[in-house]
Amino acid sequence: MNQYLLLLILMTTQLFSIENIKYKVKQNNEVSKVKFYIENPMTGEEKAKKNNRKPEYITRIIIEAKQQIIYDILTSPNISKNPMFKFHFNSKFYSDTMKLTTVNNKNKKVHKELAKDSMHNKWKISDSTIDHEYSLLDKDIWSITNMNEAIKMFSKNEKFIYEENIKVTLPKLASDMSSVPMRITSSLKLESIAIFQDKNKYSTVAIIKNPTYSLVDYSLRLKMNFGCDINIVVIAKGKDGRVYRKDSLLTGLASDMNCDGTSNGGGG
Repeated sequence: MNQYLLLLILMTTQLFSIENIKYKVKQNNEVSKVKFYIENPMTGEEKAKKNNRKPEYITRIIIEAKQQIIYDILTSPNISKNPMFKFHFNSKFYSDTMKLTTVNNKNKKVHKELAKDSMHNKWKISDSTIDHEYSLLDKDIWSITNMNEAIKMFSKNEKFIYEENIKVTLPKLASDMSSVPMRITSSLKLESIAIFQDKNKYSTVAIIKNPTYSLVDYSLRLKMNFGCDINIVVIAKGKDGRVYRKDSLLTGLASDMNCDGTSNGGGG
């Protein structure tokens, strides 16, 4: 093999080892709205094996302000490449300096300090040496291939309240299934929120641990295989011990594709 080609391959495999982060906050006296992006391939075992690569994806993201956790999400390869997240929290805990921690599938932790540059109205991202120990949920839930079994493991309950006060926003028809926007909002006092699906191999998409000082207004992007009537289920645990459920359907098709995956002759 040409030595220059080999060097290019080695550089390419390391491209996502350094996680670039972009972070924005809009605030008023009551609510701070955060939007952030992390450069990461979110490549699971199946895709990695197919492309002769190693799996690499983020498994957890935590953001802290004023020594309080304001955002805490556990993620999977069912999240889009270079994931983008949005969340809202009580402005009482806003700070011009915050800390962001990511953990990947190899349990490697990356700590970043987020500091507001008021002069240029931007956030500077720098390395931080502060380390924390965070407990993780049962690892088995991420390897379950049956959606109902995954839901049962998370909820520990088969009696759900089908609550209209949990709103899930998805596109009616998604043509780009590599990045499907999803938003979850509610006025209920929730402890945690889990997202499940029945199209990709592994059922659990993400688990959001809703901190005391955060509002239930979360956005993320899914990565799904094409198909019709894909079940997207949100299970939410209330602080009162109740378990809520919200079911949604998602259809994702290319312009020349039928629901069974065959071509419909369109698309030129």
